[in-house]
Amino acid sequence: MAARPCDTRVVIAARTSGELFEGRTADPYVLAVRAYVWGFAPILATRMRQDFTNPQDPFAQRNPALAGAALNNLGHQRRLADATLEVGVAPNVDTLYSVAWLDLAEEPFVLETPDFGSRYYTFQMGFGDTATEVSLGRRTHGGELPVLFVSGPTHHEPVPEGMLHVPCPTRYFLLAGRILVRPDDASDYDAAYELQARIRLRTLSRYLALEDGPNPVPDQRLMDERSEAIEPELVPLDRLGTVLRDWVVRPQERPLVDSFAQLGVTPEHGFRREMLPHAAKAEVVRGLIDGAGLVDRKTRDLGENANGWTINYLGPRFGDDHLLRAAVAKDQIYVTVPEEALYPVAKSDAGGRPLTGEHAYRITLPASEPPPVDAFWSLTMYAENGRPLVPNPIGRYAIGDRTPGVGTDPDGALTIHVRHAPPAIGRGVNWLPAPAGPFRLMLRLYNPRASVLDRSWAPPPVERTAVV
Repeated sequence: MAARPCDTRVVIAARTSGELFEGRTADPYVLAVRAYVWGFAPILATRMRQDFTNPQDPFAQRNPALAGAALNNLGHQRRLADATLEVGVAPNVDTLYSVAWLDLAEEPFVLETPDFGSRYYTFQMGFGDTATEVSLGRRTHGGELPVLFVSGPTHHEPVPEGMLHVPCPTRYFLLAGRILVRPDDASDYDAAYELQARIRLRTLSRYLALEDGPNPVPDQRLMDERSEAIEPELVPLDRLGTVLRDWVVRPQERPLVDSFAQLGVTPEHGFRREMLPHAAKAEVVRGLIDGAGLVDRKTRDLGENANGWTINYLGPRFGDDHLLRAAVAKDQIYVTVPEEALYPVAKSDAGGRPLTGEHAYRITLPASEPPPVDAFWSLTMYAENGRPLVPNPIGRYAIGDRTPGVGTDPDGALTIHVRHAPPAIGRGVNWLPAPAGPFRLMLRLYNPRASVLDRSWAPPPVERTAVV
């Protein structure tokens, strides 16, 4: 076999999209790495969309902890996320979600929302590649949003007077509303349910015709899983081909997408394995494997590191950094914009050792330095891969500024004990249960203040302690 025209160690050492995607190539190995990395987030978004919308039975009853609904319709979460929820990555346990996945191929949509008063809320505008440019809500408009007009890349209708335009560059779109609730107050849930019931989402034609009720449900192209039985090593190309069949290729993406034809993947036909040269298959498989390793490694380096926490200050504004997009999708899919929320993640303690339930830890928030936010903060426990939430004997998945009965130290500091077994009597109220094995922590900072965004404040370290 002829020598490869590039040093594969350069690909494996790549830490940014600039290094990985620079220049054109015909090397099947490099193309496979690029295909895996570029396609990872859109593929995961597609699977998430189909999990939420359930194309086989769109109006089936759903887990009340899941804000699922038929495509082009709005679903409401009726119970905060818990260990029964197996859809999505790293769900929060602070807000009730109202979610709609939209197919913008036919026409735009109109979203009307009630006056939320003093309650915190936000509506994230997510694209089909997991990017988000804006989140609209209390931070941007106070208690009441204007009517929103959401349009796709193939529509150029004038925006109706008085509406706020939300353009989307991809065919599929995620509308993710979050409404803050007090977890120990049933009446607060009822008030949130009433607000959810007053949110209306309609196609433009149905809005203009004053029609109510569910929107029509279009068909979806399902993920093709044939390779799982035939050639499981080529599953990523099968999935990429399915995504590209519905992809609106942007001009800046065209050269890269066109290059995938050398792997047998095109927007016109999806993945045709007979078009993949037999002599290149081994290199392609190796490239797909190494692409997965590259994404996994990037999840441990999403941004800046502070006190053992990794903080992605770009949030979901990826630009052309496809490697960052893939890693964020793997660990934190559909995070909102940084001015709305930041999500520091800890996978290691202050000494750089992986977090595991075999040890006990503490996190101390000084009374003089609580997390500087204007909405809320919380610390959530996740299994090592971010899903699902970890079952535990007290049903606690997070501790935050609204957790009932949290106690403080004599000096006013808040100490959170993170461990598998309950801590000694007297400190259990601040116990965040951990699994027996590896885990990770996510700190949510909603409406972070300037000291967070300018990086002058960082979360306190996760300290390993003696088991007591």
